[in-house]
Amino acid sequence: MKDFNVDIYIKALKVCKYFTLEGVENLCKRYPNNNYIKLALKIKAKNQAKD
Repeated sequence: MKDFNVDIYIKALKVCKYFTLEGVENLCKRYPNNNYIKLALKIKAKNQAKD
């Protein structure tokens, strides 16, 4: 992330809270231009790898 935006990060955390990894992937396919959904996918995948 070249530009760290707190608002985008907070939106991404909210998406991670309410959706599963599959749900976030579906959102990413449906809305490919939303940066916070892409960030949520990265966060969710990283957390999934830890478990």
